[in-house]
Amino acid sequence: MSLLRIFTTSFLAEGVVIIVGFINSIIITRSLGVEGRGEYSLGMTIVTILSLVFGDGLCRANTYLTSKDKRNVPSLFGNLVVYNSVMAIILLAVGLLGYPLVRLLFPGLSHTLVFISFSVVPFLMAVRSISAIFLGRQDYNRYNIFLALPFLIYLVANLLILKFGVVTSAAVLLNYTWSILIVLIAIVIQFRKQEKGFATNKQIARQSWDAGAKATVSHISLFLLFRIDIILINIFLGVGAAGLYSIAVLIAELLQKLANTSGNVIFPKITGDNQVKNRALTLKVLTFVLSISILFSLSMMFFGRDLIILLFKKDFSASAPALMWLLPGAVLMTGAKIINIALWARGFPRITVIAPLIALAVNIILNILLIPKLGLPGSAMSTSISYAIYAAILAGSYFKPGGVKQV
Repeated sequence: MSLLRIFTTSFLAEGVVIIVGFINSIIITRSLGVEGRGEYSLGMTIVTILSLVFGDGLCRANTYLTSKDKRNVPSLFGNLVVYNSVMAIILLAVGLLGYPLVRLLFPGLSHTLVFISFSVVPFLMAVRSISAIFLGRQDYNRYNIFLALPFLIYLVANLLILKFGVVTSAAVLLNYTWSILIVLIAIVIQFRKQEKGFATNKQIARQSWDAGAKATVSHISLFLLFRIDIILINIFLGVGAAGLYSIAVLIAELLQKLANTSGNVIFPKITGDNQVKNRALTLKVLTFVLSISILFSLSMMFFGRDLIILLFKKDFSASAPALMWLLPGAVLMTGAKIINIALWARGFPRITVIAPLIALAVNIILNILLIPKLGLPGSAMSTSISYAIYAAILAGSYFKPGGVKQV
């Protein structure tokens, strides 16, 4: 499959995800209101944090090790089954019994919402881990199908509850759980058609741990860099403010979907020893992503407030100032993500772990200083500054003579 065709099909799949996801967000936001939207955003934040901590490193390791040698696939799947089974038991127990601790970090969430958030994570981890193997094989068709399918099922489920049921934050998260479970069944059936034998392998498990642990630290730091502002806003200003701010984040992070899709396409192709060819491909993609990001951001600066009112009701117009301050940092972050993927393809060097930790520390300090004084715009300013720092560190490492150090 040619690179142009790969990009075309991948962006079509991501386009479906963006459009369907945006329709879902409109339905959810208009139905739940400011407080309900805040609860939903915090619940999904729990889902994402847990899946990052316990599963995202494994996903990246699966893609990396499959790209290096496709004979690793049976062992990767066998190890995955064992790992996910153990994690499912642990997460369900914590979701049921650990509510008092979770409530300290996420005040305002009910026990039901917390338990549903923990319950969906094992299913989500399994879907992403198997999809990562498809990506490592460069089986972009199946990868893209299983990228878009959960969002389509989720939309149908939300439309049904909108027509026949009562829309609550818990009901919406439960719909998400069922959507992921259905896709998990489908992806396992499809995977079993290609691979007949599976077995655990300690050596492959160690390799997965080595690559996955570094990716996990990097991913967790990156996610917290993206979400610490919402968490701190909820602590300082309450659930309603978190709901308002989440709309600004939703729009700004459309750019991250562009970067994520581009990075996923090139990652298996630049995992190799031909550094000249890999660098040339990375620079082409980097230029493309930055160009689209700048155009999108300029349009949002002019029309962002009107778009928010049109899609999410006038109650959310207060999200617009935060969006304006988020956009410059979001543009820089799209470029940083492509560079980060290129560095991962070199074997997860040290800087991919250090850079997000530095930016996260800056973001936390600035948010604590500026949220009480400036409210939502202060948080957005803090986040944009930290994004710029992250982008500068990665760019400096990637483009400096002599390459980068490994961990």
